[in-house]
Amino acid sequence: LNDKVFYKYHKMEVVNTIIREYKEADDARRKELIDIVAVAFNINTIAIYDRTELTKHILYGDQRMTDDDGSFFKEDNYIPNFREDGIFVIDNINFFETKAPAVYKVYSEYGIVQAVQYIIGGDIKKNNNIISYGRFKLDKKWAESDMNFLAIIGDYIGRVYLKERKR
Repeated sequence: LNDKVFYKYHKMEVVNTIIREYKEADDARRKELIDIVAVAFNINTIAIYDRTELTKHILYGDQRMTDDDGSFFKEDNYIPNFREDGIFVIDNINFFETKAPAVYKVYSEYGIVQAVQYIIGGDIKKNNNIISYGRFKLDKKWAESDMNFLAIIGDYIGRVYLKERKR
């Protein structure tokens, strides 16, 4: 864990390590790399939603959280909330109780109070896959640099993971 704490203060190194190692890594090393991301960015869950197949793949966190299939993304006019660069941020889930009740219900049941979501590939018109990073405790607002780092990491991991699953 001490090595992982190093990454909390060297987030660009997390990005570089993922890009250098993830694709060729074995399953054990991939788990370590995902753990590094979680520690560096204070994250409790990482999941990929395949919106075409309506499936959810847990990369980090409680495996029992597979109940939801991401169908909440189709409700409450949710997708237009994503920025042009494919990023959507939830700084406090309570603000979504009336704005997006479907996502509020799912995330509240899991205890997720903050999240960064990224459309893998950056364009919802071309891609139906979303990676979501969640926190169980309110922390300060997500830093712009952290959102961008998580988008880069999520795009890379998501593309590799989903490509391998389709084989």
